[in-house]
Amino acid sequence: MTTNKYHAKKVYYDTSNRMMVSQAMIACYRHKGKLKLPPDILCFDSKFEFKVYRTLVDLFGSHAVICQYPIELIPSGQCYPEGKDWKIDLAIKPSLYAKEPSMLIEAKGVLTESCISNLVTLELTHPEYFNALYLIFERALPTTNRVIRRLLKTDFQHRILLLEQFVELEVLQQAAI
Repeated sequence: MTTNKYHAKKVYYDTSNRMMVSQAMIACYRHKGKLKLPPDILCFDSKFEFKVYRTLVDLFGSHAVICQYPIELIPSGQCYPEGKDWKIDLAIKPSLYAKEPSMLIEAKGVLTESCISNLVTLELTHPEYFNALYLIFERALPTTNRVIRRLLKTDFQHRILLLEQFVELEVLQQAAI
């Protein structure tokens, strides 16, 4: 069974059949130690990330939700010969013709130092992405974190939410359109 350092179990979802795929079934896609999934099977790092994905699909439709949206945080250089990327958990593209997402969502069960580092770098290198980012937490906001405490005192505070708060916000915004 695959888990990350916080013991969150990976979730595999077959978008064609709209069903979760077992770990045993996923094993057949592993070759020489590398997992190569077909395009219709999505991998989520946790049950919470999958729950956020399903919520977004309900709100915006599957065509609008993009998983693991890559952003180049730092171009290649001496410190990072291959550059540094951040794959944002989920992105919303309002239409098939939109070049950029209108919303980026990072689903957090646990706030990690690498997430904070990526967040700070994103603000410096891509303010347009930073201003489109929502941090969605599973249980409680991590108000003991210094960066989060500071963000809660800025306009960004409206984009640090629990999933239920985000759904209410989006439902209200869609009703206003």
